[in-house]
Parts: sequence; structure tokens; C-alpha cells
Amino acid sequence: MLLSLVLAAAPATFVSPCIDEVTVRDGPSVASKRLGVLRRGASVELLSLSEEAQALTLTVDRNVPAPITFTPRDAWLRVKLPADAGVDAGWVFGGVMCRPNLMKEGWLALVGWSQDDSKVAYLERATDSFACGWGRPTALRIADVTTGQVLDSLEDGCPPADLLISHRQEVDALLQKHGVGLYWFVMEGERGTLKAVLSGPQCQQGRCTLRLSEKPGAVGREASVDFTHDPRALDSSFGVPRASVVAVLRRPGTEVAFVRLASSEEHHTFRPVRLGQGAPWRDALPGLKLTGTPRSFGRCKGLEADATGPDARKRLEQLNAELDRRMERRYGELFDRDACLVSADLAGAALEVVLTPSNCVGNECPGDACKAATRFTIGRNLAITAEKSVRLEEYSCDP
Repeated sequence: MLLSLVLAAAPATFVSPCIDEVTVRDGPSVASKRLGVLRRGASVELLSLSEEAQALTLTVDRNVPAPITFTPRDAWLRVKLPADAGVDAGWVFGGVMCRPNLMKEGWLALVGWSQDDSKVAYLERATDSFACGWGRPTALRIADVTTGQVLDSLEDGCPPADLLISHRQEVDALLQKHGVGLYWFVMEGERGTLKAVLSGPQCQQGRCTLRLSEKPGAVGREASVDFTHDPRALDSSFGVPRASVVAVLRRPGTEVAFVRLASSEEHHTFRPVRLGQGAPWRDALPGLKLTGTPRSFGRCKGLEADATGPDARKRLEQLNAELDRRMERRYGELFDRDACLVSADLAGAALEVVLTPSNCVGNECPGDACKAATRFTIGRNLAITAEKSVRLEEYSCDP
């Protein structure tokens, strides 16, 4: 399956040959006149794609340990040629061109999307660009953009050529398995003030939650993803990892932020997260649509939600009353009937919320009790099934 859209008016996307030399032709066919060659590393602007994909059997036999024969099915790419080429534009076969980089360092490249925009495939390269010369360690990953979870990976520690060439048969099988089609044009959105923060009571042990937010209270620009399923994402031996938004890609009706998680300068991974869709935890409790925003400390009203009926509204009032009772018992005078929502996450079928008294927020060193927040586990029947003290990472008064 190929998303072969002709997007002549799309923003500029730059591609380069993955092999030593790529032939440029005056039409999208091997029968077309040869105009010249592009050499590896030459970056050219992508103008449009051919109407139809084509399958070609190719052999790469230069600058590799052994010849690679593969039959990719891909689009022809019309590219803007360098000024000294003699012609303005020409056609190159996409099967031997590297995917457009989303970062100037070349660590991240988009491969394709599923038709429903729920999955994305991308190439993730190692930070050490000299480990394998041009073919540095690379992994193809396919991820669910709603949860950020990696569904499948294909890794090559030191490929003799671009991973999409040296493992093309495996790549095609993996893309087909997940219904992902190749995609060439990259439409980047503005990152603006979009921030990524890693937090969680066990973040030091590599169990973190990623949160994306544009500004406090911006519910539509917030997502929550659990990375505990992938130990490569977070290496606890390097301490608390850092998160940063490196690209925001746009498709009709969809925006996806790519977040880099770095546990050190040499160890990193990426996760794509869809924006503007709301987080799964908002629908965790039957009859309620949770509306509170984690880390929005200016709105300290316990659990806020839209109820679908009087029964759900009553059960929410009872739940908040029980949370208040437990918070008062735990914090005493520090709790003045206002609880601030620190985080909310799914834990199986249950909802986990972390609350702290409003008096612990915005005051300078209000007391030792504010070093800890409280995590409550709430079942689908709105009953509190567990309660635990966790470190409040916003507390920074210790020397």
C-alpha cells in the first residue's frame, strides 16, 4: 500500500541518496532519458511523486561487504536538481533514496502512516554517527500515536546500507502487518511552546510518565503515555531522563509530536504522541468525562468531570468527599479542602490519580509534609482501592 499523493504545493522536503550513486532521469521510468547522477550525501528538494508505484529489482554492490539484491515497490520522486546539473528537475527512484530527516542531526526520519492515522513508522538512528560510517546503527519502529507504545521494531546494529535497503523484505512485511503505507512528504507544524516533561513516583527507576502541554490548562494539548513497556527508552543507570519535543508533524485532522527521551548524551529513543485527542484516562470512570488538567495547579478542585446524569454526578461528589476525608487525615492543617491534581494515569482498568493539598503549591517551603503527594487508585465502581504516599517532584526546598 502506498500513499502516493502528488503534493506539488507541499512544504519543501529534502531527500538524499542512500547508496553511492543514484541515476536521475527525465521521467518516472527506467526507460526515460538519463540526465545525470546524484551522489550519496547530496540533499535535493522533493517536488512531487509519481502517480503509480513501481517495483524494481536492484543490486547494490559498491561500498558494502557483499552485494545486496532487493525488489522495492516505491514511487518515483521528482526532485529539484543542483544549479550545475544543467536541468532544473529530474526523477529518481524512491527505493534508493533516504527518507526525509526530521532533525538536522539525522537521528529521526519518517517512513509512513496507517490510513486511519493511528500508527506511524519511523527510522531511529543512534547518536554516534561514526559507529558504522554512513550506515550507522538504525532501527525501524512502528508505534501507536494514541498511547506512544512501540508495536514492532526492526533493528540492525551496523547495516551495510540504509536499513530500508538491506532489510527491505522484512520492512515491507512489517509495514503490511500494521497497515502502514510509505509516505514521502513531511508537513511540519510549529512546535511553539509545546513542552515535554517526564515525571512519576518511580522515575528514578525508569518508570516514568510523559506529559505534553502547551500551557497550563490547555487540555487539548496534553497527553499521557506510560513507557514502562520499553526498558530501552529509559536507562535508570543514568538517572532521571530528559524529554524534548523535536518535531510536530501535521496531516489532515492529525498532529503528532515526536519526543526525544534521552537518559544520557549517548542513549536516546523517540516516541510519537498524537496531540489534541485527550488522554485515555479521561474516560476511565463510567458516566464521567474527566476535565481536570494534571499540573494545572491553579485549578485545585479535586477530580473535575462532566457527568452524563444525576447518578454519575452524585457518585462523583461522594468520591471527592472521600478523597477530601483521606487527604485531611493525611495532611492535617495543610489540607484546607482543596486538592490539586498532579497526575492521572490508567493502571489496567483502574484510574490512578496523584493529589496534593493546595497549600503545598506556590508557597515557599510550606512544610515537610509537602515533600510527598498521595496516589489513589480508583476502580470503575468509583471506589478507592489503594492509597500510597509518593514523592512530590515539585518540592525543591531541600538543600
